[in-house]
Amino acid sequence: NDSRSCNISDTAYVNITVLPSVPVVAAFNSTLHQNCNSPSADFSFTGSGGHQYTWDFGDGNYSEGIDVSHIYSNPGDYIVKLSVSDTVCGANEIVSKTISFYPAIVASVEITGSDYGCPPFTPSFLNNSSINGNYSWDFMDGSSIETSFNAATTGTEGRTVIFT
Repeated sequence: NDSRSCNISDTAYVNITVLPSVPVVAAFNSTLHQNCNSPSADFSFTGSGGHQYTWDFGDGNYSEGIDVSHIYSNPGDYIVKLSVSDTVCGANEIVSKTISFYPAIVASVEITGSDYGCPPFTPSFLNNSSINGNYSWDFMDGSSIETSFNAATTGTEGRTVIFT
């Protein structure tokens, strides 16, 4: 009893919400676009839980969202990090993956020694290309070789060498 009111008692109700327990799991897929001038990637959250998704693209740029895209300034290796936070229950998880964008290949070859001679003439070629890898040498006479660096051929007439 309260002598300052005419009520003997009163009841008030409040609704509360208990959220389902969804574990925060940070996971993502990436789709890389190997464009030499402006490499880019699309990233998609594939984990579970969370309310906030923060992406660190590994080049000093960041973004928020479940699915994001990013354009990189240069080819190279980047460590992409996704931080997933449940801002209500306080859970957090971070995952990272390394992605790689490859530089443009610049084919460059030079002849070592003389570029002329009498048959049978065997010039040698030096590979000065910008990327290590496998190369196809086409000597324009029906012969070709696959190699990881330099090549030589014996020729009986003038011809062009195609290097790819």
